[in-house]
Amino acid sequence: MDDFTLTEDISIEEVLNSSEFAVVRVIEEHGGAAARNVFNSRFVKSGIFSLPNLQIVLAGSPVIQQLAFGVYGIRGREFSEKAFAVANASASRLGSPVNITDDGWCEFQFTVSEAALHNGIADIPKRVARVITPGTYTTEGLANGTISFGTLKCSPTRTSGLTVLLQKAGIQGGEPLQFSIHPESKRVRITRTTKS
Repeated sequence: MDDFTLTEDISIEEVLNSSEFAVVRVIEEHGGAAARNVFNSRFVKSGIFSLPNLQIVLAGSPVIQQLAFGVYGIRGREFSEKAFAVANASASRLGSPVNITDDGWCEFQFTVSEAALHNGIADIPKRVARVITPGTYTTEGLANGTISFGTLKCSPTRTSGLTVLLQKAGIQGGEPLQFSIHPESKRVRITRTTKS
């Protein structure tokens, strides 16, 4: 009884307000799924519109659908798995955000604990595991060698060989590191970062 069909096409510009239309366009630019921090950067920090206005659009617009925590799509439209994985990783509640660059690098800060170094076991954050391809990667920067990510089905976040390379490089437990992973070329860059 509530299944209606339009008799003629209507341009979305005619029915959406300017804020809704802007958010829809950003979601489309990101493959059908975008994280809230993308909207914050594009609209709020740049002064295009206010945080309350963004909140009203995301929570109240009938065309915007929340796909996961902090991830939004367009109601009734498909989105790519990659777009969702990137947005979901970026919107993670815990830890530093994951940034996906235009040239495909997955960047994040990561701290290996003393216990992890001692036991030789380190797990990458789940938000990172969602967007990288499991396999063997060549490392550069602080630690040179090869490591594996997510090759164990029972533990998709588990790394192999990472703690050994970090110990050889003189990395101490609790030291914050910057990781950049390129899933296509299977490369990892590891650099020191400063505590904020």
